[in-house]
Order: sequence, then structure tokens, then C-alpha cells
Amino acid sequence: MSRYETRPVFAVLSVMNAYRRVSGRTRKAISIEMGRTTNWWKSLEARGHITIELHNEIMAFITSRWPKSHAMPSPVRMFLRDHPEKVAEAARSKPRPAAERKCLCCPTRFVSEGPHNRMCPVCRQRFAGLPSQMVG
Repeated sequence: MSRYETRPVFAVLSVMNAYRRVSGRTRKAISIEMGRTTNWWKSLEARGHITIELHNEIMAFITSRWPKSHAMPSPVRMFLRDHPEKVAEAARSKPRPAAERKCLCCPTRFVSEGPHNRMCPVCRQRFAGLPSQMVG
């Protein structure tokens, strides 16, 4: 397998949307649990293809967390059959809980994506045009 082998992104997105529907979770919550930024899902939609490594990471995550009360779609069943070790590894990884933080610039509390995200979306937008040295 080539390091740069790719897969079409639409198949992964359809599985991710199916997981979102059956789990009742939002795109933002799924992205945070996967250790990604909240706008990561939109960046996936803009791509035509993704690397095989990213494809396998997403499929392993979803397959390991698929609700037992719902039937798995065929791509998820096939991934489980072909890559049981990746699914087991993803199942062992702990989900990243979303943390509520206080914005550094105002008293607003917001759900943070991680330790790198310390400003609320309003302040981030307000200071978007300033050089990073002036923001903090």
C-alpha cells in the first residue's frame, strides 16, 4: 500500500452521518471526541479524497462506538471484518471530554476544543484581524 493511497471521502462521510443519526450526537461532539477541531467535519466535506490512514482512523472510531441497538451499515460491517485490530485499538482509546472554560478576554463560559482553545467564538472573531502578538 502506498503512503499516499487515497479513498473517496463521500463513503466515510455517509458512515459518519449515519453514526451521528443513530448515536444522537452532534458533529461537534463527535469531532471533539475524535480529538479534532469542531470545523474538521466541514474541511472533510470540501475534500474529494482522504488518505487511507485517515479513512482507517475514522472507520475504526465509528465501528468501535457503533450502538449495539442499531444495525451496522455494510461499510462498517466490512471494516470490522477486515480490520478487527484497528477497531479494538480504537475501542480502548478514551474519548476526549469537552471541557467548559472561561474565556480569557471576557466572562463568557464556552465549550472548549482543548487546551489550545481559550477564547470564546465571539472574542476570537473580534480579535481575528489583530496580529497574534497583540492578542495574547
